[in-house]
Amino acid sequence: MRKAVAALVFISVTALAGGAMDVDAVPNPLAAAGSWVGDNGGVLGPEYIALIHAACESLKVKTSAEFAVITVDDLGGLPIEDFAARLFKRFGVGEAGKENGLLLLFSRDDRQVRFEVGYGLEGTIPDALASRILDEQALPFFKEGQYGRGIFATVKK
Repeated sequence: MRKAVAALVFISVTALAGGAMDVDAVPNPLAAAGSWVGDNGGVLGPEYIALIHAACESLKVKTSAEFAVITVDDLGGLPIEDFAARLFKRFGVGEAGKENGLLLLFSRDDRQVRFEVGYGLEGTIPDALASRILDEQALPFFKEGQYGRGIFATVKK
């Protein structure tokens, strides 16, 4: 009986939440699967996941910078800046002491994308450059519904 009640409560809470993504429930793909890519929004497919992971791994080998790419269904009502900052901190993107991490967050249902840049890379990738990269690389593909292609073009840049 307790299991049935617990299941009903879980179903009710899930229905009320509308499937919203909780930032604290987003799995760290590096810890979970050894990948720099977490496609929680289901927009990439295995080919783009492999291509994006390879590009992130290549960047790590060449520069020691760490680049994580996360997609989600939605932001659960949080501003994308807050969601990305919390993920960035929780995942610990970037090497300790260097703070050389990058996070690209894409929310499918909210139709938003954001770069989160570690302090150690702010001189190399200031906000204006990050915004321009997204405008030039990601958004043209996103407008066509080609999310994997847009994210890959952004990561390669």
